[in-house]
Amino acid sequence: MVLQKFRDRLTGVMAIFVVGLLAVPFALVGVNSYFAPDAENNVAIVNEVPITLNEYNTSFQNYRERMRQLLGESYDAEQFDDPVIRRQHLDTMIERELLRQVSAETGLSVDDQSLAQAIRQVPGFQVDGEFNIDVYQRQLSAQGLTPQEFEDQMRSSMVLRQYPATIGASAIATSSEVDRYISLQEEERAFAAILVKAELGLEDDNAPEATDEGEPESAEHETAESAAAPAEVAEDRVQAWYEAHANEYRHPERVVVEYVEIDAEQLEPDEPVDEETLR
Repeated sequence: MVLQKFRDRLTGVMAIFVVGLLAVPFALVGVNSYFAPDAENNVAIVNEVPITLNEYNTSFQNYRERMRQLLGESYDAEQFDDPVIRRQHLDTMIERELLRQVSAETGLSVDDQSLAQAIRQVPGFQVDGEFNIDVYQRQLSAQGLTPQEFEDQMRSSMVLRQYPATIGASAIATSSEVDRYISLQEEERAFAAILVKAELGLEDDNAPEATDEGEPESAEHETAESAAAPAEVAEDRVQAWYEAHANEYRHPERVVVEYVEIDAEQLEPDEPVDEETLR
């Protein structure tokens, strides 16, 4: 009833004025929604290019589906819901966007002929080694993609591979760098080690005797400091050990030479050697 009375009385110029006052705030609110960025729907912004939440969810869902097909029965869905995995996938999307921007700035592109040739070489689209259009369309339909969407994705992937490949192909290695690399690859190292036991194989006459349980008669346990303390051995006992095991400290004689000069005159035997001895 109140609204009806208000409408009946609000006529003429006054009605237009009131409606205009009410329309201005609503109009400004509507226009502002078009210009205000939807920050809540962006998971990342790469050089003013947003990666929306929908794009991320779609990409991550495709990634999980590829991993499910790849891992088969060993696929664990909970593992791919881990925040670390999700963050790694977001980092991958950011890197791809950066690479796409750099590729676009350098003018890299893929022509239609190269794209068609690459699609024809995909094993999943072939029958008996030949590209089959029906299989191609069925595969895309199963993935929810149109041919145009798949071709755009394929073209983008090929462009992203071009930039690193171009940098790698333009790399220059000097002769000294190649020689250094080869020497590092074929480098071998040798070392010698001597193992010296702390007890030197000597029996300690003062060591406590073991009981039936294998424990010393003393009930006191060694502290960490006493266990870590070096063993003290008398000099005469060390000398006696060395003299008893002197042969273990010997090795065959060795000679290190840089070159050997052979003089035929100095190699003449004192007595001639007969044919039978030579044979």
